[in-house]
Amino acid sequence: MIFTETGEVASGLYVLGSRDVPVYLLKAEKPVLFDAGIVKLGRIYEEEIRAVLGKSDPRLLLLTHMHFDHCGSVS
Repeated sequence: MIFTETGEVASGLYVLGSRDVPVYLLKAEKPVLFDAGIVKLGRIYEEEIRAVLGKSDPRLLLLTHMHFDHCGSVS
């Protein structure tokens, strides 16, 4: 599936950051972040995660693989 916009794409599932280099957030009892995106967009990912979760943090971070565009903003 190709996303042309960021935001909520299904109930509780969000595409955040950039449509070209997104991260995915599942808002659930224990929120899950899929991948961490690139370093350059780290602050944007963080701001958008906060907009969805408020003061809560993702409970799990799942990395699909270790390329820069998937793990650059892990820290």
